[in-house]
Amino acid sequence: MQFSESMLADPRVFALGCLPAHSSHRFCFGSGESCELSLNGTWGFRWAPRPDADFTPWTTIRVPGHIQLQGGPSYPFGTPQYVNKQYPWDGHEHIHPGQIPQRWNPTGEYRRTFVLPEGWQRCRIRFEGADSALALWCNGSFAGYSESSFDTAEFDLTELVHGGENELVARVYRFSSGSWIEDQDFWRMSGLFRPVTLFTTPDAHLADIRVQTTLGADGSAAVQADCRLENAQNASALRLTLDGRTWQLPAGETVCVKAAIASPRLWSAEAPNLYPLCVELLDADGGVIERSDLDIGVREFGIHGGVMTLNGRRIVFKGVDRHEWSAEHGRAVTYEETEWDILNLKRHNVNAIRTSHYPNRTFLYDLCDRYGLYVIDEVNLETHGSWEKRNIIQPDEYTLPNGRPEWRDAVLARAEAMYQRDKNHACVLIWSCGNESFGGETLKAMHDYLHAVDPGRVVHYEGVAHDRRFNDTSDIESQMYPSAAAVREFLAEHRDKPMILCEYGHSMGNSCGALEEYTELAWQEPLYQGGFLWEYMDHALWKQLPDGRRVLVYGGDFGEAPHDGEFCVDGLVTGDRRNSAKMQAVRGVYQDFAMEVDKDGIRLHNRTLFTNLDRYDLTIALTCNGEVRRTVTLHQSLAPGERCPLPLPFALPEADGLWTVDAAVSLREDTSWAKAGFVIARGQGIFDRRAAADSVPADEALFADCDFNYGVTDGDFGFMINRNSGRLISLRRGGVELLAGPAELNFWRAPTCNDDGAAMPFHFAKWAQAGRYAQADKVERVRGGIRVHYLLATEAREGVEALWKFDNAGRCTVTLTWEGDTVEVPEFGLLLPLNVGLDRVSILGLGPEETMPDRERGALFGRWDYPVGKDEDIYMVPQENGARTGVVEASVSGDGMPALRLSTPGSMVFSAGHWTPNELENARHFWQLPPVTRTIVRCAAGVRGAGGDDSWGALPLAPYRYTLHRGDSFTLTLWVE
Repeated sequence: MQFSESMLADPRVFALGCLPAHSSHRFCFGSGESCELSLNGTWGFRWAPRPDADFTPWTTIRVPGHIQLQGGPSYPFGTPQYVNKQYPWDGHEHIHPGQIPQRWNPTGEYRRTFVLPEGWQRCRIRFEGADSALALWCNGSFAGYSESSFDTAEFDLTELVHGGENELVARVYRFSSGSWIEDQDFWRMSGLFRPVTLFTTPDAHLADIRVQTTLGADGSAAVQADCRLENAQNASALRLTLDGRTWQLPAGETVCVKAAIASPRLWSAEAPNLYPLCVELLDADGGVIERSDLDIGVREFGIHGGVMTLNGRRIVFKGVDRHEWSAEHGRAVTYEETEWDILNLKRHNVNAIRTSHYPNRTFLYDLCDRYGLYVIDEVNLETHGSWEKRNIIQPDEYTLPNGRPEWRDAVLARAEAMYQRDKNHACVLIWSCGNESFGGETLKAMHDYLHAVDPGRVVHYEGVAHDRRFNDTSDIESQMYPSAAAVREFLAEHRDKPMILCEYGHSMGNSCGALEEYTELAWQEPLYQGGFLWEYMDHALWKQLPDGRRVLVYGGDFGEAPHDGEFCVDGLVTGDRRNSAKMQAVRGVYQDFAMEVDKDGIRLHNRTLFTNLDRYDLTIALTCNGEVRRTVTLHQSLAPGERCPLPLPFALPEADGLWTVDAAVSLREDTSWAKAGFVIARGQGIFDRRAAADSVPADEALFADCDFNYGVTDGDFGFMINRNSGRLISLRRGGVELLAGPAELNFWRAPTCNDDGAAMPFHFAKWAQAGRYAQADKVERVRGGIRVHYLLATEAREGVEALWKFDNAGRCTVTLTWEGDTVEVPEFGLLLPLNVGLDRVSILGLGPEETMPDRERGALFGRWDYPVGKDEDIYMVPQENGARTGVVEASVSGDGMPALRLSTPGSMVFSAGHWTPNELENARHFWQLPPVTRTIVRCAAGVRGAGGDDSWGALPLAPYRYTLHRGDSFTLTLWVE
């Protein structure tokens, strides 16, 4: 077996000396002693910009880890590079598949010694992930070669090791032929980024086990375990233990054990029941040579009656797409980080994960088995840049893999590696043939292979939406980012397959508007069975700035080229694992119990597959102005899939106030992922019983009609409006000024990533300065107030009237009235620059997290308190943030300062932050924003929605694109106390 670096470019050479792929079961010696020795930790390391260049002096590096994230802030081993579709070498070298970069192929050489543990007769090594190609030598002899960054590679070192100290040398190449089929949308980095383990096998070894379960008509489960043994001649028998029963058969190269469970507890995300299965290899005296363990779940999944079913019930996927990611270590994720993700998803009503776009660490599947999450397991395959160029689909002779014979074996080997490793996990319901790799014979062959080896699962591939030559490559219709309306239209004509959206609701920046348009469709159209939100987490990385600060960064921030900028920070959760407000919406739209509340009662819909509502507590509360007045807890029966009306357990008061009826479903008992009392579903009805506020016009004696300003004061409070600009320039009480600048009309919110993708700034640019530079062409005193007419800084010189009215209680009510023609605007309201000491907010409105007009699901009307600027660093690119919709009252306060109170007779969009919309949009990162000197409050009648069907052209849905009509008005009352 020989290796030459010329093989790096040959797609036919992808595995030399690799052991066959197999199941990921746990095994140990019969005594219980471990068969493994971890080689994680510090390795010797040197680096070269290409394989034939001089290497740097030896230093050390951490394994697992990426080469580019180590060595210090000067990045001596190269930098991470974020690209989406384009290949990382584009613009550096013009090459085609079958070639790799010659001038730039960074290569890392790792060196490590070990002493063979006493008693080991065999020695093997496992690399769980090496990006992108690995060549291995042991004691100077070539041991093997592997391409496929996310698939396990194992090599037998038995003939190469000896007693005493042994040396391993591993070369990891950043680019190989495998790089052409690993064009995923992520940071491009290299290295041994997953664990490295030395292991042995006992005298007889269970090399592979395949466990299949089948449900019988009588409710029993047949379990078949197909076992492949190594050195079977050294064992006398194989003993399998399951559910308290034991089966024993003579040992052989292959052993098929047929077991049974009389009344199985079925596995699902709702009830992730697992059965420990133990396989022991026995010697002639009955002693245990080796013990192997795995957990199995009994369940039945497939397409029945034209829809996907789990254990006989139609399933709806409430999913997310999840890359493995850590802001600290890139794709070298830890168990703890992964478990945090699983718990976080469970607590937000997510029931499914797609492993975009490669098999994950094995513990991901263990966790999903244990906690209960459905998985689409995806082959390590993407060739996006080979067929979609400059946003135009243009397949040609270089499109991969298509039917090109030289790539076929490498691609199919990746499917085999995924299947063999993960086949026994109950959580894996669907195999996916990779991502965005067009179509063709090879992908169809992958589909056929997966069905041949595993007829009990469904095979998915979205690429058939672009290439229908082999439409049956996918058992289900899968698409990316169509609107909900487009899904309806498609299914109206195509009824041959169930449908999912493997990516939808692009979560880039302030996004995820109108998700309910998709999630409700799953309950209206049987063939639509849910989808997977793109994506779970921002791919942000920590970086140290020259001034010493550590900040999160995105594409281009390492000086790399080419790059695709902020397109990598498109998650529901930040790179350092903080939930954005988008997760509030996810929890709302994905909840298992839908509840609509009105004056007639509560309409309940149990959307679980298997769980009766009576297993939970149903609590109904009556509140007034955010304060709970009464609470009732019920134990209500409602079978899965059923609906029922429920009368309110109390009468709705007619008394003055803003009343709500809040319904909540909560855990009655502790679960593995949350404690008793955790709320899993909510519903709310809002009943506005507010009476009009009494207001006595201010005495004329309180007005000071001066040469340059109008003032209103009683000595303790004071308002002042400039007679030239028509703007409020002073708002004070007790000698303390609250304004930090004149109040402004505001028609602008900082563009979001979705806005940029849809060219909103281009189409609406005039509104950015329309209010800021508005001119007052008339300022006049009227009874009890001041009327100002503004001309806006637009080509049409639209007009707005502001009527400021004052009362004897020290309140000012301003009504803004639109005097132009019908027009779509980003926002319509008032911007108030306040003293920076006003740093705390209390609202009576929707919360607790940020909302947008098209992202209110999951929010509740109530009294919510939070610091100014709470949400400002959630989005990696500064943009519109911090809004709360449905607000009827708000206050902004600070230590030792009067509080500004605001209210409206209807409801408003309220935000309180540190920067104006213009300041936000002028920065690409938060550390580039100006120093904090003010608190910026915005109160608006309405604001443009977030949108998010996609981030490259889709607009917010029509009901959420805010439009002004002549005569539309907004009324706001301000006072200081």
